[in-house]
Amino acid sequence: MDCENNGLKKTRSEKIIEVLESRLYFTAIMIAISTIVLCYTIVYNAWGDLNNYYNNAGDVLSGLMPYSEAKFEYPPLCLVFMLIPRILTWSKESFYYGCAILTYVFLIIGIYFLNKIADRYIGTRWQTHLILICLIGFSTYFVIARNDVYPTVMAIVSLWLYMNKRYELSFIVMALASMTKIYPIIFFIPMIAPFILRREWKQTIKLFCIAAFTCVILELPFLLTDPSTAFAYLTYHSDRGIQIESVASGFFMMYDLLVPGDLNVVSNYGSDNLSGIGPDSIAPYMTYLTAFAMLAFMIAIMCRICKRVMPSDRIYPLVCLLATTLLLIFITFNKVYSAQYMIWIIMLLPFTQMNCFNKKDQQTILILLIPFGLFSMLSYCAYNVFEIHLLNTIPIIMVFIKNIFHIILMIALINMCWKETNAILKSMPVER
Repeated sequence: MDCENNGLKKTRSEKIIEVLESRLYFTAIMIAISTIVLCYTIVYNAWGDLNNYYNNAGDVLSGLMPYSEAKFEYPPLCLVFMLIPRILTWSKESFYYGCAILTYVFLIIGIYFLNKIADRYIGTRWQTHLILICLIGFSTYFVIARNDVYPTVMAIVSLWLYMNKRYELSFIVMALASMTKIYPIIFFIPMIAPFILRREWKQTIKLFCIAAFTCVILELPFLLTDPSTAFAYLTYHSDRGIQIESVASGFFMMYDLLVPGDLNVVSNYGSDNLSGIGPDSIAPYMTYLTAFAMLAFMIAIMCRICKRVMPSDRIYPLVCLLATTLLLIFITFNKVYSAQYMIWIIMLLPFTQMNCFNKKDQQTILILLIPFGLFSMLSYCAYNVFEIHLLNTIPIIMVFIKNIFHIILMIALINMCWKETNAILKSMPVER
């Protein structure tokens, strides 16, 4: 009887995988979920930051210069994705739909490249399809109501180009992603690491200059107009407190729940931020702590393989895995953790499924994705419904559990990186 049950379970698993592997079923599922999300967004008017984007684009079209004459918290290329739907639409409502269409266009581009990566480096598509279904299901209206899909897709395209040895173009695209949202700039660290380890200093300098030149060109109009405000988006968040959904805030709030203290919530910088003796003491140092954690991780990895010749068939998956892991580390130690960060995390998780990695570790990531995504969704639902700014119990617990699963997911990725570098060490000759 047990054998029959095991066989039935295996058959069911195979059927699920077969459905996920099918392009037709995957397309149908994605269209259905995306339609539900769009309808929800329309019915509940959950357009989020699109109101700000509409106003930002309007300021530019009215002749105001971002940063110096109009407040703007994002890098300059982000304006392009606000201006396109603003120019092509005729009202605020039509602007919302224009942004939704542009978002779905970029999602299709991201899916196309992730499937190309899956075909070459995974051999099957079902893992990637499952992750992308979870992306829409768990992120819900944040996929539309935020602009994070654009830089994330550009980062994926950049990594695809990198894996095809088109390094110059890869660094240009990643620079464009960084000038849309700052976070992709951290991916340059693992991307440049192989050239440093191989002591290819000429190529290292060349790629660095290409990325820097791309950023300067995009920044040039604002540098010429008013150099003092050209980089306002870099300093915008420097004085803010610890955002209430961040990992650090989760621990402060949970402690305050058990041992009531002096915590309160201050609304500024477009979010709710924690205030009190503890969070106010560490907030000024969070940026430095984040940088230290990422660099310490990368230095540890590079030191393990610095005296070896790295085979090209292992380096590309490792670079992508390191980029994904750095993102998790960056968010863990950062003082901001907004709900849309889940878009960045989930869209990069297909890079953990490449067939050179340990299958057990791959399965662990897929298993962790479900509770992480679920509690991420529950935490921002609780955030809005149960008024976290009043430090109520339910949203605090939801945010805390979400952060715990985030930490577990980060540890699982770090473990994958450590195992992969060990596998590379065993397979590589010592450099003579």
